[in-house]
Amino acid sequence: MSDDGLRYNCTACGKCCRGKYVPLTVDEAQAWAARGDNVVLMTETISDSLWSGRPGEYQHQTLRAFAASFGDQDAEVITLLVADIVAGCPNLGADNLCTIYEQRPLVCRIYPLEINPTILPSPVGKDCPPEAWGTGEIIWREGKYTDPQAVELIERSRQQDRQDAERKKRLCEALGIHKAGWKNDGILAWHITPEQLLEALSSLDEPNLPSEQPWAVVSNSANLKAHLLAAGLNVTEHINSDAVFHSMH
Repeated sequence: MSDDGLRYNCTACGKCCRGKYVPLTVDEAQAWAARGDNVVLMTETISDSLWSGRPGEYQHQTLRAFAASFGDQDAEVITLLVADIVAGCPNLGADNLCTIYEQRPLVCRIYPLEINPTILPSPVGKDCPPEAWGTGEIIWREGKYTDPQAVELIERSRQQDRQDAERKKRLCEALGIHKAGWKNDGILAWHITPEQLLEALSSLDEPNLPSEQPWAVVSNSANLKAHLLAAGLNVTEHINSDAVFHSMH
């Protein structure tokens, strides 16, 4: 990064529209599924008493989480609704331009900037080619984003995450999901059809959703499982057939 800040210029290469999962708000996930496109629900757990990472990171994560019972202890569940664009975004045109540009998700509008306040913007880890950096508009200077619109979009995304937390809790209840990975150890990915997601979302405002059930942590680590059990949290090795455990190790 030069003294005058971090410069960026999108080259429309389309690389950020392939090979990944894109986080969505609840409303964005509903619109995505309504177009017949796949949304994956991911669950992971975090606990203040067992957190060993950066304090700022814990605060960011829990602001978008909901509390749930894991047996003798409560913990925070982070639920992500993500668009599956591993094989390529269904809205990416042959010219590498977005065909739903005016309705594209918040994350797409913000990229390559960071929503997580503990991560500084950098070319490292981004899909953009080298020529996208060092030219164009200054997007970051002296510890701040320079575009007021980008700042507004980032804050809107964070606020929507907080507002969506309770709806995601009810969504997990409606789908019968009560398992999660442990933050920084693994994450559970629940593969549901667009029809299943739309049906579950349509029931969120109904008063008679299934009652809350205890959650359980899924892990492949014997040491972590012993640690969590000693702390009073439910731990299981069983994973539903429609879920996949992705280890972070």
